[in-house]
Amino acid sequence: MEGEEIKIVTPKFQKTVEDLIKNLSSENGASWEIELARKFNALPTGQELWSFILLTPNGEIIDQDFDGNIQHYPFDLQALIRVLVGGSKRYPQLVQFIPSRPDDSKTCPVCEGSGIWEQSKDISTGRPAKCFICAGLGWLNEDYWKVFTEIQKELKNHK
Repeated sequence: MEGEEIKIVTPKFQKTVEDLIKNLSSENGASWEIELARKFNALPTGQELWSFILLTPNGEIIDQDFDGNIQHYPFDLQALIRVLVGGSKRYPQLVQFIPSRPDDSKTCPVCEGSGIWEQSKDISTGRPAKCFICAGLGWLNEDYWKVFTEIQKELKNHK
């Protein structure tokens, strides 16, 4: 449906994330992850190049770099989708919250809808990596697509 709002953070989402945080233990998480989870009441979903990524039950994303600097992303739909896609490998319970492609979404301009970023290699397998913009889904929500294309225009204007 055109213009339909994607709703991820629901009571079911909140309970699922809360339960995953509560059940985090040394059997399924490293001690530093458990420490961060308790400190922020957030689920450690993985690492990026220079930081740890955590997800709160209200959908906020917390990024803590290796120096301890913290950034909060209160609600960024495309970032939340990327965190869910990445985190679902570790926590399959998160898969149910990854939205289907909405009718008003746009094809990712980086991977052209393939979900693969050919210029990058997965360091563990050597195969092409998932697109870092769309998290391998091949699409962007309309708002994020608008922001991304504006950034592209600005970069072209500065060449």
